[in-house]
Order: sequence, then C-alpha cells, then structure tokens
Amino acid sequence: MNGRYVDRFSPVTGERIGRFALASAADAKKAVHAARIAFDNGPWPQMDPAERAEIMLKTADLLQERREELAVSESVTTGTPLRFTHNFISSAVKTFRYFAGLARTIKPTALALRRPAWVSPSRNRLASLALSYPGIFHWVKQPGRSVRH
Repeated sequence: MNGRYVDRFSPVTGERIGRFALASAADAKKAVHAARIAFDNGPWPQMDPAERAEIMLKTADLLQERREELAVSESVTTGTPLRFTHNFISSAVKTFRYFAGLARTIKPTALALRRPAWVSPSRNRLASLALSYPGIFHWVKQPGRSVRH
C-alpha cells in the first residue's frame, strides 16, 4: 500500500466511521492476482458440490441471523434507508440459498467455461474494485452478479 489513508464519515450522523487505506491501481491489480491464485490453489475448486452448498447455506443463515445488525450498520455507513438495506440483505440470503441449490444439481462438466466470468477482471472491473469502499453493501446487495459498467 502507498501509506495514504482516508477517513470515512457517516452521512447520517456525521461521525467518523473509520480510517481506510487508499489503494492504487497497482495495489488493486496485485490483490486481484493474489485472489485468483488463492482461489485456484485453495480448497474451493477441489470441494465436492455438496460441501460448497453447505458453505453457501451457512453464509445465508449467518446473514439472516444478523440481518438487523447488518442493515443498521449499512444504513448508518452509507445513508441508505433502512428498508432498502433490509431488502438488500434479504436478497443476498435468497441468492446464497439459490446458488446452494444449484451447486447440488449442476455437474461441473456442464459448465464448460475456461474461467468464470465473474472472476475475469477487466479494466472496468478492476477500477470498480479499486474504488469500492470497505463494507458489505455492494457484496450483500447482489452477491451473484458480476460487476459490469
């Protein structure tokens, strides 16, 4: 990292929420590369589809259990109305459950892709990664969609 930081303030309360490192395009590129290597060499690709499904279901359960806490935190952090952050989290729960069901039914050979589209960074996706702020909002909002501009 380049040693630069930015303070983030709540648009709702004006309170300082935290201090976050600023990343350069090169930092973001390194992070994407490291994530690719970790994914390719990590446990996920070797997992049985049922194991993947269990992890996705556990993620959905945890999001559901902490729905109120996450919604309030995101609302204070971003200024998004609480009713919307509740809906975003509910959508994320449904998305994880949906893909958990798919993981159990789709054979790996049915997806004859060279690489999944959502982990194939283009310059625009890389810029999106570099510009996103720490938090869960964008991940929770639509976890199953790729980032496109």
